[in-house]
Amino acid sequence: MMSAKDSKAAFTISTFNFTSNIKETKNHDDEYDPFAYRDQKSGTSTRDAFLHLLKSSLGTGILAMPMAFLNAGIVFGLVGTLSVGLLCTYCVHILVQTSHGICRKIRVPFLGFAETAEKVFQHGPLSLRKWSNFAKQFVDGSLMATYYAAACVDIVFIATSFRDVINCDLDLNWHIRFYIALTLIPCLFIGQIRDLKLLVPFSAIANLFVIVTFAITLYYMFNESLVFDDKPYIAKASQLPLFFATVIFAMEGIGVVMPVENSMKTPKHFLGCPSVLNMAMLIVVTLYATIGFFGYITYGSEVRGSITLNLPYGAPLADAAKILMALAILFTFGLQFYIPNDILWIKIKHYFKPKNHNRIQILLRTIIILISGGVAAAIPNLEPFISLVGAVFFSLLGIFVPSFVETAFLWPNHLGCFKWKLIKNVILCILAILALIAGSTASIIEIININNDVPENIAQCHAYDELGWSPEYWFCVPQADENWSPSLAIYGNMGLTHAFTLPFLHDDIQQGMYDVVVHNGNFASGLNVDDGQRGDLFMKQVEAIAAYVPFMVTPGNLEEPYNFSHYRKRFTMPVHFLAFSTEVYFFTHKYGYESYCNQFDWLQHELIESDKPENRLKRPWIITYGHRPMYCSNKNDHSCTRLENEVRVGLPDDDLMGLEELFFRYGVDVQMWSHENSYERTWPLYNYTVVGGSTPDLYYEPYAPIHIITGSAGGSGERVKFLEPMPRWSAFRSKDFGYTRLKAYNKSHLYIEQFSADQRSITDHFWIIKSGHCLSGQE
Repeated sequence: MMSAKDSKAAFTISTFNFTSNIKETKNHDDEYDPFAYRDQKSGTSTRDAFLHLLKSSLGTGILAMPMAFLNAGIVFGLVGTLSVGLLCTYCVHILVQTSHGICRKIRVPFLGFAETAEKVFQHGPLSLRKWSNFAKQFVDGSLMATYYAAACVDIVFIATSFRDVINCDLDLNWHIRFYIALTLIPCLFIGQIRDLKLLVPFSAIANLFVIVTFAITLYYMFNESLVFDDKPYIAKASQLPLFFATVIFAMEGIGVVMPVENSMKTPKHFLGCPSVLNMAMLIVVTLYATIGFFGYITYGSEVRGSITLNLPYGAPLADAAKILMALAILFTFGLQFYIPNDILWIKIKHYFKPKNHNRIQILLRTIIILISGGVAAAIPNLEPFISLVGAVFFSLLGIFVPSFVETAFLWPNHLGCFKWKLIKNVILCILAILALIAGSTASIIEIININNDVPENIAQCHAYDELGWSPEYWFCVPQADENWSPSLAIYGNMGLTHAFTLPFLHDDIQQGMYDVVVHNGNFASGLNVDDGQRGDLFMKQVEAIAAYVPFMVTPGNLEEPYNFSHYRKRFTMPVHFLAFSTEVYFFTHKYGYESYCNQFDWLQHELIESDKPENRLKRPWIITYGHRPMYCSNKNDHSCTRLENEVRVGLPDDDLMGLEELFFRYGVDVQMWSHENSYERTWPLYNYTVVGGSTPDLYYEPYAPIHIITGSAGGSGERVKFLEPMPRWSAFRSKDFGYTRLKAYNKSHLYIEQFSADQRSITDHFWIIKSGHCLSGQE
């Protein structure tokens, strides 16, 4: 107790895990300055506060900004990002200003977020005073739920990043749960830090890693051609709520603001112009807008949930970016973990004796981190649930609560001329509610979709070997009835180190775009290289697509070594697919004629059966695929450039018949080829003669097969050259890396398009309409 005669007395206030020695003023009628009673010795410097605030707003959310721009458009995305940045910054301003105001009113040096809401309600309008405890508990509960859930996501993100790089580079097959367990080890140590000042080095290193990661990402983005023409200025209205929900969740760091401001030696530097808050948010908004804009411009509709996943597969620099971003999130774990633990400890510490506080805190933090890791391991796909928490609580905490609390503090005589502050805050509250509804609705829909019963054509499975259980995969089982409308992705010539199209194929498959994937020859630039080790690595690489849909293959010329043994031991093909080997025409001198004879007899039998009227009525489209094409206009000496092409006309001297006459006679509709590192589409073609009238994007009743050469998935990385002028039988050709999409919509309409990985867009598309299929089946 202090005596009344004491002119000055010292006492201690402990909050947010640091102690501040303050002085009680002698005259309580003087204007109270809360800044004068802050800790001037152990408080955080302005620079350190800037680093904390900067890193708290630069998390995994920035990696999703290109996806946010996809839901906004290039112009609206820029304007919207800047607007949300200004909105978040302004709401932090009014929250801190309100906290300073209530501190002066009740004569305390500082208050936390929840305490600010509580005290404003206690000393505000009479109707709100009974809700003061609810306000405090709501803010505390929301902060704890948000940051504990975010900790689970951070653990999954770190573990996944290390798994993807290490498993690939070291040829390992360790499960994600093993990496989660390893991630918990450093988290257990970082999570024990209870002083913001001690977290400064971690924030500084994390900021450096983030900058390097962004530099690498920008290098890859600007190393590609920037295509603006196919990007809308503003997206569809139905997509805009997803944009706002993503940006608010990604950018909002409201929970860190009050602890950082309260810990500063010079809190006057936090607000103002320039200030810690303004400078940090300026950098944050600039980085978010830059990554979002150029990420979307570069990758377009193929942009992935994390921009690092769009970086080249297996490239050392790209792997470095993924690892550095994971380390940045790891080093920020202590700062993110600091907030909910501080709130929780204040609520429960009075249950324990002071001498046991240190041991109890260590035990409590250890248990919480282990529980977070357990949740992450049990449910690795936490994103939609965390998005729901973020959409609900960040829209409320970041916008609604600061606006409402300021209104209550200023009520009723300090709301400005014409009560403009009241009008402004009402508008902000409405915006917060709209963001809450839009974000939570989108998250709930995603949760429902994830947890729906598995459709009949989806199977889920694990694989087991001496290394243990594999991750769980889902697998599309094609329909068996004749009304099936299949979608296919078709390509050839995919190498191991130049698999440019693999990330795009993986994204398409995860979105359910294809029922079947066809790899039309030339795997890994040689499955046999290094005694088959390259083939093994390639098989692990294509697991990203082959584990989810039927993966159909044909051999190419690079599979020839050792009598195609590396190909045959890895792949088997069901006979009802009209996939065939062109290589039987080129290696008879080594392996004899038996393979050719067996294949030709099989093909002839299959085509005769398929072309019968009753079978055409059920399955009217006949599509073949083999590796070496009959036609091409590439500038090289490959067989497809020769008039007497072996596959087309056969080998008359050896009595080997070609396939063009056979395919034409039995009405093959489309012939898919690869071998050439390019894409080319012909007109309906037989014997170098264009058959049937067509327009560039519509083949109506073609009377001959259409040839598609799709061999540009990324084999050698080299660009081809074409013969000039373009032959009249060639309708379209491209040097871009890419793959082909095919969709049989019904018995009369077939759609084909070419996706360019270079331009991140569709470069060729056309329809085939052929009602004669059904008519022939009815005759």
